[in-house]
Amino acid sequence: GFLIRKDGLILTNNHVIDKADVIKVQLDESQKDGIDAKVIGRDPKTDIALIKISSKNDLPYVTLGSSSETEVGEWVAAFGNPYGYGHTVTKGIISAVGREIDELNLLPFMQTDASINPGNSGGPLVNTQGQVIGVNAAIDSRAQGIGFVIPIDSVKALLPQLEKGGTIERGFIGVGMDDLNEQSARSLNFKNSDGALITQVLSDTPAEKAGLEPYDLITEFGAHKIESARDLSKAVSLTPIGKKVSVKIVRNGNARELSLVVGKSPDLSVSQNSQRSSRSKSGKAAPFDMGFVLSDYSTAIAQEFGLPKLKKPHPVIVAIDPTSIAARSGMAPGDIILDVNRREVGTANQAIQRIRKNSMNVFRILKRDRVVLISIRS
Repeated sequence: GFLIRKDGLILTNNHVIDKADVIKVQLDESQKDGIDAKVIGRDPKTDIALIKISSKNDLPYVTLGSSSETEVGEWVAAFGNPYGYGHTVTKGIISAVGREIDELNLLPFMQTDASINPGNSGGPLVNTQGQVIGVNAAIDSRAQGIGFVIPIDSVKALLPQLEKGGTIERGFIGVGMDDLNEQSARSLNFKNSDGALITQVLSDTPAEKAGLEPYDLITEFGAHKIESARDLSKAVSLTPIGKKVSVKIVRNGNARELSLVVGKSPDLSVSQNSQRSSRSKSGKAAPFDMGFVLSDYSTAIAQEFGLPKLKKPHPVIVAIDPTSIAARSGMAPGDIILDVNRREVGTANQAIQRIRKNSMNVFRILKRDRVVLISIRS
């Protein structure tokens, strides 16, 4: 981490302080015990956190520069404590900008070849003027000389809200969404795959109140053109809570426009299911050598696979051939099938009857906490 204000405010990564019971800050190596710090604010989605220490005297702090003016090829230096080697500086260049790594961060990264290792997280990346232009955040374990940095301009935009409220409030509309591939788009009669396909609409949410439905394809959200589910997620999260926006969709081949008021993102806890297995199960095998076995939803199956309680019954995949087309397409034991070819199914028999021969079949599936589309050719 690094001091950004003379009163002891420190910027670091959320993953550095996450789940910590005690946080100690060491300003120099002579402070063996460190100074107690308290968490001011943290945001897991951007991996940014603010902590603070107390001091009788003004503390030295860094100057925050501008990452938007940073260019590929510019010399930079990274500061940190890699593998416990305190007060280490490494140098390199900005090797890329705008890296989007969905599983790591909401914000696009800058990429650098300045050596970053475990222990650099939360440290500053500075330019040749000594101004901080980013927060060291991640590495690619498969490669040498590739590190990822959160741009400081993105961080500066979050700091006031993070310090004041302790968290970042983001827009929320209450949908599950997925990308379309060309095959799925053709099966669902869309002209192309550009847009975010709605796979689920949660009850009592802005999306439900606006009239959005599963299988709607969102192509525009307010001023944002939507080409993928990631585009929609970013557009929603960046829209002020309470703002009314127009949403352009394609439904059953027809373009429509709806009006929606963005809500506040709730704090949802995700139940992790670690009990899925692919051992042989009794049930009904899918036709046309698709390679999966279905069973009707029951209390026993729900307990075995750690499934949520359903408002309406739907069949469950209880076994799958790991070499099958279903497994290669992403199906897994414990998946709950909601629709087959846009028709809701409540039993294993209904699901099997609605699978078409010599066709691209589209399954709407509940996987743990999200709903996805999977297309399989029979």
